[in-house]
Amino acid sequence: MNATTAVDAEDDATGGTPRSRPKKGVQEGPAATLRIIAGFKLLEAALLIVVGLSVLGLLDKSWLHELVEWLDALSLREGRRLTSELAGKAVKLLGATSVRRLELIALGCFGYAAVFVVEATGLWLKKRWAEYLTIVVTASLLPFEVMELMHRATVAKGLTLLVNLLVLGYLIWNVVRKRGTAER
Repeated sequence: MNATTAVDAEDDATGGTPRSRPKKGVQEGPAATLRIIAGFKLLEAALLIVVGLSVLGLLDKSWLHELVEWLDALSLREGRRLTSELAGKAVKLLGATSVRRLELIALGCFGYAAVFVVEATGLWLKKRWAEYLTIVVTASLLPFEVMELMHRATVAKGLTLLVNLLVLGYLIWNVVRKRGTAER
């Protein structure tokens, strides 16, 4: 008799109701939430890696020249005001950016991506240190997100700030809750 039939036989013999068993592979409660946050952190890391690689691509002068020409052509189009404005700003920004600055931007992207991968791995493995690390890193970036939102508010920036506040609030609640249960 295997374990499942033993439990069913015990329930039948005692007149009890069958116990509800979680389905295999289904996470419940805090573990599932930590894995969702880990997935979000991996997504952030992937986006930063793409941005970093794109910035490194700008170091190739031939590619950069073609990009500037394409953006310049976009900025001259009539009837597409938003596209024209964005392309014009991009041309000015790329023209004023040094190779050293591009390298630093790429390095920063890769550095933050590495931190997000460490956070995601630790959260996925349900490590307490990862919760503390994520709290510290997320809280330290909030002032920059708020300043950026105040400088130029967009839906994407607002949603990013909201998600990060929710993640931060949940992780603080989870750490405090675990500490409370450990002390009892």
